[in-house]
Amino acid sequence: FYFIFKDVFGALIGQTSSVAFTTYFQDNLFSFIFLVTIGVVITILFSVACMAYPIVYLHLVEKTGKRNFTSGELFEALKKQIGRVLIFALLSIFILYPLLIVTAVISTLSIFLVVGIFLIIMLIPTFTTWVIQSLYVSLNEKTGYFTALARGWRILFTKNRFWHIIGATFVIYIMMNIIQSIFTMIPYFIMLFSMINTGNMAASDSSQMGMLMTVLYILSIISSYFLGNFLMI
Repeated sequence: FYFIFKDVFGALIGQTSSVAFTTYFQDNLFSFIFLVTIGVVITILFSVACMAYPIVYLHLVEKTGKRNFTSGELFEALKKQIGRVLIFALLSIFILYPLLIVTAVISTLSIFLVVGIFLIIMLIPTFTTWVIQSLYVSLNEKTGYFTALARGWRILFTKNRFWHIIGATFVIYIMMNIIQSIFTMIPYFIMLFSMINTGNMAASDSSQMGMLMTVLYILSIISSYFLGNFLMI
């Protein structure tokens, strides 16, 4: 994937971007589709593992009373929960995300009212917290999907903790966006200053820029997974 992204980014920012980009896909279409398919599968499995890890870890801490576990203990605990997390994620794609889209559309249409702006700001933190709480219930209490959603919703609004939870989630989202924006802006400014100084970007520079953007893109993905753990806990 490193070489694919390096070639793609290099072609996109080079002088002959459209030709290089088209030629690349024509010459490597089967390999690209194959690797993208594998990448999607690996990304889903890795995302599922990342979602389950904080919950499994905290459950082991509560169950055993200790904080340090071997990789074997964590792997066995994760393996028992992967199926349940995967089912939860798949059901959420077809049930919760359409609900999120509808709610987002309604909030956007009401943006001309003061309440519309407020709804848009609160939508993602509320939705994320609800899903996380429901996943906790599903894994720890071994409940069904809809039971977990109902229980997660009640937890979110219980004991006047809503604003504390949503506020903390909102702050973490801001931190995540700032850190990920750093990875995005670095190659942009480097490319901008290079073009200002030279008036153009040579092929060698575009290749190096493609490598840099690839590395930063990978670091951005890793940071998103790492910071996502803060949302889970």
